[in-house]
Amino acid sequence: MLPSTFQDKMKEQEALKRRLNARIEYAKFLQDTVKEMAKEVQNSRSGEIKKTAEDLDGFMNKVRRGTQVSNDEILGFAKLFNDELTLDNISRPRLVNMCKYMGISPYGTDAYLRYMLRKRLQQ
Repeated sequence: MLPSTFQDKMKEQEALKRRLNARIEYAKFLQDTVKEMAKEVQNSRSGEIKKTAEDLDGFMNKVRRGTQVSNDEILGFAKLFNDELTLDNISRPRLVNMCKYMGISPYGTDAYLRYMLRKRLQQ
């Protein structure tokens, strides 16, 4: 049998790996969602909006690099998302992933998960 301190360290490392994997998955989910929305905007609207889709891609690259972005830039792109990413409109798998990312137990009804996410965001 292994010493308990070694077992504790192994458990701690496993927990860190699980949290990191959850964050990576959530980041991939957000990146994919933004790419899909940018493509939809680019394919379905006028040239002015196409420029906005290109700007959105540049904005997301700035965020990924850790470059500081202003509140005005964030608010400028927020209108592109309408209600597609609000808690009321996202699917159960996305709710579950968000709960896992936020450290919330992902069990319960959709309404309960939305309530717990809102509560955590308010904190």
